[in-house]
Amino acid sequence: QYCNFYLTDATTSNVVVYGVYAPNGEDRYGSKRQIAEIPFKQGDSIIMYAKVQNYGGTPELVNAVLVSYIPGVQGEEPVETPEPAVKDATVAELIAIEASAEMTQAYTVTGTVKQWGNNLATPAEAATKYGNFVLADAEGNAIVVYGATATETALVWTATSAKYTYANAQDFLSNELTASIAVGSKVTLKVVRTSYNGNPQLNAIVLKVEAGDVVDPEPPVVDPEEPAAEVTVSSAINAKSGALNGKSISWALDSKVTLINNQDASSTAIRTSDADHFRAYAKSQLVINVAGGKLVKIVITCTSNDYATVMAKSSGGTASGAVVTITCTDVSEVKFSMTAQSRFNKIEVTYVPSTGACAEHAYDNACDANCNNCGAEREVPAHVDGNGDYFCDNCNAGMEMPEPEVKAATIPELSAIATADEMTQAYTITGTVKHWGKSLTTAGTAADTYGNFVLADAEGNAIVVYGATATASKLVWNATAHKYAYTNGYDFLTHELTSSIKVGDTVTLKVVKTSYSGAPQLNAIVLSVAAGGTTEPEVPVEPEEPAAEATVSATITAKTGALNGKSISWAIDEKVTLTNNQDKSTSAIRTSDTDHFRAYAKSQLVISVNGGKLVKVVITCTSSSYATVMATSSGGTASGSVVTIECSDVSEIAFNMTAQSRFNKIEVTYAA
Repeated sequence: QYCNFYLTDATTSNVVVYGVYAPNGEDRYGSKRQIAEIPFKQGDSIIMYAKVQNYGGTPELVNAVLVSYIPGVQGEEPVETPEPAVKDATVAELIAIEASAEMTQAYTVTGTVKQWGNNLATPAEAATKYGNFVLADAEGNAIVVYGATATETALVWTATSAKYTYANAQDFLSNELTASIAVGSKVTLKVVRTSYNGNPQLNAIVLKVEAGDVVDPEPPVVDPEEPAAEVTVSSAINAKSGALNGKSISWALDSKVTLINNQDASSTAIRTSDADHFRAYAKSQLVINVAGGKLVKIVITCTSNDYATVMAKSSGGTASGAVVTITCTDVSEVKFSMTAQSRFNKIEVTYVPSTGACAEHAYDNACDANCNNCGAEREVPAHVDGNGDYFCDNCNAGMEMPEPEVKAATIPELSAIATADEMTQAYTITGTVKHWGKSLTTAGTAADTYGNFVLADAEGNAIVVYGATATASKLVWNATAHKYAYTNGYDFLTHELTSSIKVGDTVTLKVVKTSYSGAPQLNAIVLSVAAGGTTEPEVPVEPEEPAAEATVSATITAKTGALNGKSISWAIDEKVTLTNNQDKSTSAIRTSDTDHFRAYAKSQLVISVNGGKLVKVVITCTSSSYATVMATSSGGTASGSVVTIECSDVSEIAFNMTAQSRFNKIEVTYAA
């Protein structure tokens, strides 16, 4: 369910891996996570980045991000294939290699650098660090070299998969051999054949360079008075991808543009659990700035029209459907306070970079590396903490603070903790489970997977436990933010320890204090359980009551889908699935888009619920024109960029696209 497993190596040593993120770093694998299908299986070799944490003297791997995996044989050692000898080939022979044989054989080839870039038709102005160019022969045959380096270790044979892997060293401009290459140079390469969208390409190791007859053209003369071109950057925004620093969270859209949310000191902590959007609470401040440039336009995509209305009112922008546009004039920063809560999942910023050096650099503080006027970078000293408060004296950035020792506390003591001190200290407490649910006054009928209940003491004091799990690793100390982060294990009903808890039992918990709308709450790790004298109340059975409706939503991008030939699918939850079946006559499904998915003309969209009936489907497109196409194809209604499809007594809807549409979110309401 959560993609937890043991990782072993050739020494037979084992280490526990607690969950794995997909390569995009945002979505996790597991039937109760964002991506239900786990791509690797037992016996496979896996490459990933992970953080090592020490838990009770035992090392564990957390926050793992998948890089790649090599299929093995379950329960057996993978078969190793020796690296084949390098063969000579011509450009024409390399073009003719079948896709099934890609990356399985290395070749040497000699040709001429025809032009820079990774496009046969349109040359680039100059070489880049990646070493992309077009290789041609005397007969006029040409092929794109997508990545070239003189670093021989960039091309590696993997014996267990019988294929090469290529990791570009990105040193084309700095390596002595490759830096000498010009248009017209004769080069000898060691290559493997690959492709992109059906077009043949090569990954290359440069072996030899000889001067040619053609030289690089003179670079174009740029009129110094010509205004700098506008740059547009965009990014999907969610709570998990931001950099948290106390009551501030930020996202770097590129090297110049930053989005910041500064939480109001009197409100609750920033909510960091939402994987498909971010919640900007009332009174919090949103800041969008560009280092070394001027803002032109900001476009924020909210999760609904209502949230867009709030965002427009707060920012002074204009709302169209779920999209808010803020026009800027001669400013490098836009700053506004939220009048009410808004939720958004994408931002697009257009700006004009500064040209030339500024007369005098300006910085926010001694730790600011980039000039506020031109963006020029400088070396900055290490953070300084002269007063021992674990914050930098120059810029107030959080410095690593050791985790404080756990303290014992009572319910009145926990309830009295100030909002500003929430999540900064862990406590142990013992009490009785008074009733289920997250309300002090209204008892729930039974325990749920979240582990919500009311904890009481002998004096009648009570407090809500909002989430309980026996998985100790779900409460983690953030050394730079000086706070704990809590992620519910959702295993209250399945874990051996917590599933035994009944109303009336005595429990000992490790907790942190938090709050909701000013009411104190606890996030808890269950340490021990002792049977009490109260039994569970019998739950009345009401078979005639209609099934409750459930609404689930997900951000949809090409990279998060599970690809199977010309079909790609997304598991919205354990019941609801979205599938796009590509028409066989069209090109392959485009999987490179990180902030939306393109449904091409003639492809089929299918939304289905397993064991239930669809009530309503809401699809958010990237523009109103794409929404019009989606509405025409589905029979739904469009409002701005949002399309609503009403359903009646069906568990599946399927429709063919009349033209291309692009969308990035789906919300499905169904009755179980």
